[in-house]
Amino acid sequence: MSTAVPQPAGSPFVTYVPVAMAPPRSHLGLALLALVLFAPAGMLAVVHAGQVRRRWRAGDVAGARAAAARARLWSAVAVLVALAAAAVALALAAAGSAGVAV
Repeated sequence: MSTAVPQPAGSPFVTYVPVAMAPPRSHLGLALLALVLFAPAGMLAVVHAGQVRRRWRAGDVAGARAAAARARLWSAVAVLVALAAAAVALALAAAGSAGVAV
């Protein structure tokens, strides 16, 4: 990524200077939470979160961004599965306390 540097009036040239990019977020904290909530998806999230910095340092910007996106995706899957399981457990508990045969 680069940005144009203003030139004196009448100059036909444009100078581009590289802009330092920040590495993508690894979402490691979210991945660790996902590991606690639903281990199968959480393990995938942790693995991909761990790849972000390694790929960034190797100069693989696209790979680092893809790993960050996969870490976020698997973390979201784990959270959604945990929420669904909690909802089912609450529904079964409510049905059991109401005397409904399940």
